[in-house]
Amino acid sequence: MGQDKHIDFRKALRLVDAQSEVPVEVRQRAFACWVALFDLADGKLRVETSARGIAEFVGVSRVTWIHYRAVLEHAGVLRVVTGSRGPHPQLMRLTPPYVR
Repeated sequence: MGQDKHIDFRKALRLVDAQSEVPVEVRQRAFACWVALFDLADGKLRVETSARGIAEFVGVSRVTWIHYRAVLEHAGVLRVVTGSRGPHPQLMRLTPPYVR
């Protein structure tokens, strides 16, 4: 990520929060998990680990993480590049909006 790009966390929150069909608590927790993923991401905003590993990292069950991941994907702030079942790593990319 270049030094000239600054992530617009407020806009990311608005994108997640725009999913009015999702309970507000789920949206807020999904967003908090998304922010935590930055600690796992490499310099290209890629996260490669299992769903179980992410769930443990953010402190939720694997099933809950999968639900949150769907909320984040629908908001457009996370993209699953490859997925798998079981303990195998999955590759995701954080796709945050940037301040213009």
